[in-house]
Amino acid sequence: MSNTNDAVINDANNRVPEALEILREAMKDRDPGSYYDSWKANIAMAFIDQWMYGPDKADTAQGVHAIANKAASVFLNRLLGTDETQSDGMAGIAEAAQNAKP
Repeated sequence: MSNTNDAVINDANNRVPEALEILREAMKDRDPGSYYDSWKANIAMAFIDQWMYGPDKADTAQGVHAIANKAASVFLNRLLGTDETQSDGMAGIAEAAQNAKP
């Protein structure tokens, strides 16, 4: 990693506490439709989507753990805009829902 990249990463890391404080302030309102509520819904849906359509099965604690970890990654990748498997962030979920067998 170059010194320039290190400096950029260090600068970003130094600003994380301020960013988290802004996020905490934005999430104080917990009413339906609030910023907090939207994060909660997206985290929950990431878990549900992985549970229902992912390759891991939740018949054991290890299965639930695998699903939860995958769901957390899905949520964070969508949040950061790094989910390369879905062009619009939800296309894969819609496709999986259409292809799901009853």
